[in-house]
Amino acid sequence: MERLRTPLMVNAVYIFLIGLVTLSSSAVRSVFGYEVMDRGVLLVLSGSLLGLGVILWGLRVTRRNTAAYGRSWSLGSQFLLCGSW
Repeated sequence: MERLRTPLMVNAVYIFLIGLVTLSSSAVRSVFGYEVMDRGVLLVLSGSLLGLGVILWGLRVTRRNTAAYGRSWSLGSQFLLCGSW
């Protein structure tokens, strides 16, 4: 699992940054070259990407802390599960 830590962190940061870019329609136009017609859809996409970035970062932290805490779940994964209810 150590080999997956860096790619998981890179994916988490990349998706989180894309989520931040999609908060603004002018940033989407300048970065992706796409004209935004419906701002509501863009905000839903941004929220989904930000949430996915947080989940991926939480998985990275969970994988890193399993050696310290044994096979029990870390606080980050418990928070993610309780937050989805």
